[in-house]
Order: sequence, then C-alpha cells, then structure tokens
Amino acid sequence: MRSKGIFVLAEALENISEMGIKLKVVIVGDGVDLASLRAHLDPLDSIDVSYAGVQIGKGLASILAQSRILVFPSTTHPEGMGLVAAEAMMFAVPVIGADQPAIREVVGDAGIMTRLGDSFSLSTAVTNVLSNEALQKRLSISALERSKSFLLPEFNEKLASIFTKIDSQ
Repeated sequence: MRSKGIFVLAEALENISEMGIKLKVVIVGDGVDLASLRAHLDPLDSIDVSYAGVQIGKGLASILAQSRILVFPSTTHPEGMGLVAAEAMMFAVPVIGADQPAIREVVGDAGIMTRLGDSFSLSTAVTNVLSNEALQKRLSISALERSKSFLLPEFNEKLASIFTKIDSQ
C-alpha cells in the first residue's frame, strides 16, 4: 500500500481537511499498512473515509460509477499499465495521477498529473477538479473518449501494429 502512494494521499486529504472542504473518499485495496492509514485518516473532521477492501468486477464498477474522480498517487511502485485508470475512464471518471510514464501514457488528457510524492500538488489538483465544474466535465468527456482506445479490439489492433513494426525491422 505504501508504495501505491496511499500516505501521499493521506497527507493531501489532511491538507484538504485543514481547508474545511468536505469530501467523501472510498479507499479501494488492502495491505499491511491499512491500520496505519486508518489511524492517519480517521481523525480528519471534514473527510468521510470508507474502506472498500479489494474490489473487482461489479464491486469495482459500482464504486467507479459513483465516483467524481480517481486518485492514483503511486510513488515508488512503477506502474506497468495503470489498468485502474483505464477502468475509471470507462465510467467517465477523470484521473488525478502521479506523474510517471505509464500513468501519463494511459491518462493523457483525461486527467491531471501531479508531482510524484507531492501531497500539496495532489491536494491542489483534487480541489481544483472538484471545485471547477467545467474542468471536471471536460476531463470526464476526455476520459470516456480516451477509454475507447483500451477496449480489446482497439488494444489488439495497436498491439498487432507494434509487432508488425518490430518484425519488419
């Protein structure tokens, strides 16, 4: 959990709480750091945190369908593809992610990249998107459009094109 940037998110939520902004946050996932994370987040007055545990399939889809943003703050964990970002975008959910190559490549113009490990940058991005309806709508439209490139036929076509280029070299 720690390498997924969850404590960077916790610090960002502290910053947001200190501004008196009310948020409902759902933490998806599990790990050895969960008790420490709860101890960090539970005292925050204006942040309502629920812990959904590991979610796949319909459970994850239900959470994403109700979400306004996905925060993907991975720090030391080098993401290989950023599947959760692509899944969120299929529900027109903008992504706020840590600026690392795989996340940047998946998200494109469907979200905002923040400095790796920077809780202030993360809290600023979260509050900017949630407080700016026009920005959130633009990112949502981009997310839904961009998600189409991750559908299996399109993905397979791109992969075949890459293999063809490699094979012809």
